[in-house]
Amino acid sequence: MSTSLEKAVKYISDPDNLYQQFKKGSFTKDLEVVKKFSIDQAGVVKVMSNSYTGESQAYDGYGSVSYTAADVIKANTGWVTYALDQKRYYPMPIDLIEAEESLNDFVSRINGLMKYKVAADIDTYRLSKLSSQAGKVVNGGISTITGNLATDIVGSGVELDSSNILRTITTMLAYMANEETPEETYDLFATPGIVNILETANTITHFINDREITQDGVTTKIKTILTSNGEIEIKAIPDKYFHAFTLNNAGSINDAGKNLNVVGAKDTSFKFMIVCKQAVNAVVKVDTARILPNGTIRGFLGNLFELFLYHDIFAIERHAAVGTPDGTTLLTPLAFNGIIKCSFTAA
Repeated sequence: MSTSLEKAVKYISDPDNLYQQFKKGSFTKDLEVVKKFSIDQAGVVKVMSNSYTGESQAYDGYGSVSYTAADVIKANTGWVTYALDQKRYYPMPIDLIEAEESLNDFVSRINGLMKYKVAADIDTYRLSKLSSQAGKVVNGGISTITGNLATDIVGSGVELDSSNILRTITTMLAYMANEETPEETYDLFATPGIVNILETANTITHFINDREITQDGVTTKIKTILTSNGEIEIKAIPDKYFHAFTLNNAGSINDAGKNLNVVGAKDTSFKFMIVCKQAVNAVVKVDTARILPNGTIRGFLGNLFELFLYHDIFAIERHAAVGTPDGTTLLTPLAFNGIIKCSFTAA
C-alpha cells in the first residue's frame, strides 16, 4: 500500500473527519441539538424525558406539611425510544493510478461525496420528513390577524406575496409561543423564491438582522427575523430538497436500519416551514468507513471506498408538565410537535 493511500486510510478511519465534511455541506446541521440521548442496538436512539406530578402545599410556617406519597411532587424520568430507520451504503471506486499520483485528489473525491451525495441525501430525507409531520399546516398566506390564533393559523388559501408573508410568519410564531415550545430561536426553512418574497416585503427591514455563528468548527452567516414571540433564522434551501414522504417506521426497536421510510416525488406545494429546534433531534452515525485495496472489485484497477451510516430525524414527543404518568413514567404527549408548515395548492 502506498504512503499516500496509507494517509488516506488514516484520514477516513476517523469518523470525525468525515462528519466534519458532512457538516460543511449540510443545510440541516443545526438540527442535531439534543445532547441527552444514547444510541443502542446499532441504530436505536433513546431520548430522556422528565415530567412532574403532584401539587404544592399550603404552609403556615409551623410544620403544617405532609410527606406522604400522595402529597409530594414526584419527578418522573423516562426514555422515549426511536429507531434510526435509514441505513445507507455509499461505495465509490477510486482509480489506482489517480490514488497513487495525488492524495489530494483522492481525499477531495471523498470530501465531495460527503457534500454532494451524503449531505444532499440526508438533508432531503430530513426536510421532507419534518415537512410531512408538521403539527400545523397553513394554507397559503394569512390575510388578516384577529388575535384568535385557532382561526388565524389556518391561512386564507391565497398565494404568499410581499403583503402577507411577514404576517404569516409572525402569526406562526405567536402560535409557537402560545403552545409553549421550548425555544426562542427557530429555523425557517424556505425555498429561495419564498426568501426573495420575504426580503421584498415592505416592513421586513425593521425586523431582519445579520450575524455569524460558529458550530462544530463551521462558521455560517445567518439572517434572522426578531419578534416579541421569538427569533427566526432564515435558511434558503433549494426546492429540490422538499419531497413527499411516507412514514412506514413508527420507531419500533425491531425496525432499526430497515429503510422502511420512503422519500417520494418533489413537493411542489411546499413554501416554507418553521421548526422549533429543541423539538426535533437529527442523528447521523458513521458505522464504518474503509478503503478496500486493489483487487476487491473484479475487472477494476483501483481501490474501493465504502461508507456505511445510520441516520434519521425525529419530532420529539412533547409531554405535559403535570398530570398522571403512564406505564413508562411519561405523561400524555401534547398534540402540537413544534413544526408549522406553509403550503399552497391552487384550487
